[in-house]
Amino acid sequence: MTNTTVRYLPGGDNRLLRHFLRAEWDSQCYWCGEVKDFVTLEIDHIVPKASDGHRRTAYQAAFKLSGDYDVNALENLAPICGRCNKAKSSMDLTGYGLVITALKQARRKARTIERRVRTFRAQSTLGEALLVLIEADLDDAGNRSTFEEGVPAVVKRLSELGLKHVDFHVVRPVGVELDDETHPVTLRLNEQGRSGVDVLERIAGGVLEEVLRPVLSDLFTRTSQAAAVAFEEEAGEWGAPDVGTPMLEWPHVIIDSVSYTSLAGANLEFEIRGELDAMATGWLTRSNFNGDGLEQVQADATISSRFWFTLAWSPEDPQGDLFFDQVWLDAFEADTWLQVDLPSA
Repeated sequence: MTNTTVRYLPGGDNRLLRHFLRAEWDSQCYWCGEVKDFVTLEIDHIVPKASDGHRRTAYQAAFKLSGDYDVNALENLAPICGRCNKAKSSMDLTGYGLVITALKQARRKARTIERRVRTFRAQSTLGEALLVLIEADLDDAGNRSTFEEGVPAVVKRLSELGLKHVDFHVVRPVGVELDDETHPVTLRLNEQGRSGVDVLERIAGGVLEEVLRPVLSDLFTRTSQAAAVAFEEEAGEWGAPDVGTPMLEWPHVIIDSVSYTSLAGANLEFEIRGELDAMATGWLTRSNFNGDGLEQVQADATISSRFWFTLAWSPEDPQGDLFFDQVWLDAFEADTWLQVDLPSA
């Protein structure tokens, strides 16, 4: 585990930690994948603070944790909404691959969160004032009036540092129906991205829930195919395995870049980029340990990849449709493991 000193303090002041957890996870509940109001998310221990020894041992085995695993460390913390926190507290999590995916995401974010917390702490007076501003309950009429009155001055001060500091990201959730299931997609966009989406919707007539349906279908298919290759490589030393089509579970899709180019004849081309985190589970058939037969083995992986695709639009198209070809995967990563019971010596 990464050696960090910023951690959850039982019974202590965790406001600053909660703020940066929510910021780094884009105000998204890691359990249900939905974007929530900034101030409604709570801190969750991904691997629970299990009190009984049996449950603690089971979690260590299921999630491949060391015996001294620190449940209060940044690598075990994520934002969660109240509804999911309540439901999760009564679950046996040993069979939930989402926990492994979340742990991987938390590890990636830990160093950034620690750096941001330390920077805030170094300027305690200013940091405390900003924290009060961030945590303000805007449902309160007085707070809202003061906020609206004072924030323009903060934005103006930011502009004095350069225009790039005035830009900000807006988080927009989209639910995409695919195979009788609604998949949450989070748009996290700066000014350029928001402008791209605005053109896509207003001029090209695109409805994101519909535009993204074939995109997600192709993204999930290509990711599943890449996972199958990863499973085959993992088991390759045992001979050429026959790998079935892996299933993707708990896919988290974030679109963080939307740009467009005007072409001849008022045609438009949109380039959209994002990232996918998911759990893949499948089965493979291979030679057994003794080499005298076949066995079926469950294969699992946590997956993280960057992806991009383009959409083309022409005003001459009588249907006004956006043309989509395929998704391209970049920087595909898969941490794989096989559920194998080796014979005793």
